Amino acid sequence: MWSYDKKQTEILDIEEGYDRFAHDYKKHHKFLWDFDKNLWKRFMPKDLEWKVIVDLWCGDGRVSSFFAWKNIKEYVWVDVSENMLKSTKAYVTKIKHDLNIKFPIQDNFADIVISLFTLLHVDNIQNFLEESYRILKEDGVFVIFHHTERRNYKYSEWRNYFKIHTNTWNYKQVEELLEYNFFKYKIYEVKEDWILNWKYYVCSK
Repeated sequence: MWSYDKKQTEILDIEEGYDRFAHDYKKHHKFLWDFDKNLWKRFMPKDLEWKVIVDLWCGDGRVSSFFAWKNIKEYVWVDVSENMLKSTKAYVTKIKHDLNIKFPIQDNFADIVISLFTLLHVDNIQNFLEESYRILKEDGVFVIFHHTERRNYKYSEWRNYFKIHTNTWNYKQVEELLEYNFFKYKIYEVKEDWILNWKYYVCSK
């Protein structure tokens, strides 16, 4: 399981950390769905027929069930963790890749790009947004879910505890870089008890 912890714990890079945690990841789907409120579904086009979808930092593909019976053209998972990508989905194209460097995807490829809980694990956010813009079609939609971490989660693997490296990109930084990279976007805030906790950015070219 995962939890918050103040004690000194080994911090792993994202590839090793999620490779080690992949076998337990499904246990936390409900937590993640509750966390992001599953609002990303509201920002999907009503007509998904023959759409190309790219899920950046797909994890084990927890959002893929939404697209399973849609007549989409192609669904691409991108993740740095080999073990996360091992989840079996016959209709998925899988790419193991570090999102800090140029994506191995052609220009104007995707109708929809999804990025949930991703920016915390991206070191080169400028490159990430440039590349996301490059692969998105002119009339496409790019959905980002972002929250700010005060401290890292602590994970456990057979009683061995570790944390995974994260970055602390604040909302202002994200919004400035979205504008710098020519994205048009709308902000949807997620609040609890009137306190802002998370934001969705729904972007287009």
